[in-house]
Amino acid sequence: MGPRGALPSVDDDGPDGGPDISQLRLDEQVELRHLRYFLAVADAGSMTEGARRLHLAQSPLSQQIRQLEARLGATLFERARGRAAQLTEAGHVLYLRAQQIMAVLDEASEEVRGVASGASGRLRFGAVPTIAPHLTRPLQSFAERFPQVMVLFREAGAERLASEIQSGDIDMGFARLPIPPTDVDVRVLWEEEFLLALPPDHPLADAGELPLKAIANERFVAFDRQKAWYLFQVIEAACEKEGFRPRVVCDGASFLTVARLVGAGYGVSVLPRSAVEPIRRPHPVMVPIVGKPVKTAIAGLYPKRSNPAPLITAWIEHVDQWIHSAPEDGGLPAGMGGTPSP
Repeated sequence: MGPRGALPSVDDDGPDGGPDISQLRLDEQVELRHLRYFLAVADAGSMTEGARRLHLAQSPLSQQIRQLEARLGATLFERARGRAAQLTEAGHVLYLRAQQIMAVLDEASEEVRGVASGASGRLRFGAVPTIAPHLTRPLQSFAERFPQVMVLFREAGAERLASEIQSGDIDMGFARLPIPPTDVDVRVLWEEEFLLALPPDHPLADAGELPLKAIANERFVAFDRQKAWYLFQVIEAACEKEGFRPRVVCDGASFLTVARLVGAGYGVSVLPRSAVEPIRRPHPVMVPIVGKPVKTAIAGLYPKRSNPAPLITAWIEHVDQWIHSAPEDGGLPAGMGGTPSP
């Protein structure tokens, strides 16, 4: 092999018996325009036709080709009088490699445009367990709209999601506020109303609406107050405004467990509608609370001081459209609403 920038000799055969283009190393002074001009002339078969296709005068094009040959230290075209611009052996080697380079460049350009527009790339997000199941259907329709997108979907608590956002493992997360203090940006996306959850045979189960104090003397089933104490405080504060504190008789491991316990008649609770929709049996009766005193915000968690990538923005907008257009079709509950503000 000669010095850097030299072409391989005609004896350097590749696996198919032709010149081994893998040995070709282009000098750092060779620019993409040189390769474009070279390919245009080679494809056109003459300098005149190549100049016409490039919308250039023939003289500047000839100068660019000679400059390329000088930088490579090789003649690329036969220049016998009256003959078309035919490739030399070295020209054939460069032609194959230049085609590869331009194909890779075109592919990279398309990939970059796709990522920049949100049409492709990696969608890496997570959600807390009370939200994650409701994202499966909108995610399926999102995949139909953006088939080139690769998805990483985590299900974890808010603190774990925040940690993975900080480490760069995911780009954003969905959490139910309030959450413990954490070093990520928190941006409210939607709100969800909490309802009274009553056993099916409860005397008040047929009510169209009830004040929160209607359950003041009832056995109250709470969700895990050690893991979600900050969320239970919201419910407890609303009850105290009504003049009572919940008489907790049981802590369920999750919203889903609490809803099943209520459906089985163990007690009453205050739950978001989304906690009940996936349940078949036992299913509690959900009754709206007068004045809607208990709500939680569904927030997006993002890295500090960052702007969401186009793909993340497209995903948030898609979920918001799903909430408003298909609440009864397995998507997020109708109780959520608002305008996303990622």
